Amino acid sequence: MSIVEKYNQGWWARQTKRARIIILAAVAIIVLAIALGVGLGVGLNRGGDDDEDGSGGSGPNNGGGGSNPDNGNSTMGPAPNGTYAVNATWQIILFAPIVLEANAKTVTPDVPVWDIDLYTNNASTIATLKRLGRTVICYFSAGSYENYRPDSKNFTESDMGKELDGWPGERWLNTNSQNVRNIMVSRIKLARQKGCDAIDPDNIDGYDNDNGVNLSEDTAVDYMKFLSTEAKKLGLAIGLKNSGAIVQKVLPITDFAVNEQCAQYSECASWAPYISANKPVGSPISFSFLILWNGMKSILCLPRDIIQAIKDPSSI
Repeated sequence: MSIVEKYNQGWWARQTKRARIIILAAVAIIVLAIALGVGLGVGLNRGGDDDEDGSGGSGPNNGGGGSNPDNGNSTMGPAPNGTYAVNATWQIILFAPIVLEANAKTVTPDVPVWDIDLYTNNASTIATLKRLGRTVICYFSAGSYENYRPDSKNFTESDMGKELDGWPGERWLNTNSQNVRNIMVSRIKLARQKGCDAIDPDNIDGYDNDNGVNLSEDTAVDYMKFLSTEAKKLGLAIGLKNSGAIVQKVLPITDFAVNEQCAQYSECASWAPYISANKPVGSPISFSFLILWNGMKSILCLPRDIIQAIKDPSSI
């Protein structure tokens, strides 16, 4: 029996629809506050990019920060302020560039790890975050073609498969293609040149979709090994995005993980090996906020029934 059904048998059933919506809104606010405390809230701001051509532009922090380019360790090394610990809090902003003055004395929210888009954020923003002692993870899609990226012209038709479900114009990539891999090497180099500490390569799980380019779990593992090797050459850490089926096979070569909708798909337990290995895992769930598991040796996920009720009050 679901949580909502249990509520409907007693006190909950006697509440008016308006009262239920107010109560659920209050629950959402409380949960969001918890998320901000143990993980991160998403704040979207507008900004610009002074290095969008993907050619590996430099910035005031050219050469990265706190990472040794000759260090090929397979685990995430310590940042200058030790923020790679599993109990560190994160901020993830992927849908817009962040705005941060070069002379900023503080950053909001005051969290030590920031996961931001590689292309829409300029090198000076990353340099400012690092001057303030923050660790910067740079996101890009390693498994899909996005026609709005500055290096999209470098892909060929043979590199691309079917469209991603729900993302018009975005197509799965043949990750065995040497051309695709060369483009990803350039993106990893750009992350290094902009000063990122780590990379967050997305869309590795094409094997779990109708991709049109014969992707499999084995090709995904091989691709992650390739990306990890290239990242380590430049002293960058690397995370696994989604792709729960290959967690055990890539755990030794990755440093953290980000899983989307683990509660929705009842797959949070798949990520327990990262927690056991003392590697951080983040999971964005429901109305654009993220809860981190924070090395608590347990997985924090909201019940699916409550999530659905918060997202769609008419379902009550």
